[in-house]
Amino acid sequence: VMLEVNTKKYGEDGHFFPASAWFPELKRRGIPVVVNSDAHYPERINASRREALEQLYAAGYRSVRELHGGRWLDVPIGL
Repeated sequence: VMLEVNTKKYGEDGHFFPASAWFPELKRRGIPVVVNSDAHYPERINASRREALEQLYAAGYRSVRELHGGRWLDVPIGL
């Protein structure tokens, strides 16, 4: 199980889904996360990714999940 942090609206209104206030609790519960934006608009595919990674790092995350070659891997957050 993993949870998606969606960054689509962050540039417009400063909100992630789920809200960044939940990041510490998600980390405390050991829930891995994947960071995504909006694939419906290719130009937004990485929108606000860095901001999400920074806030996840501040909440204690040191890696996020990414799909590589059909496998989910924990990839270090490199800021």
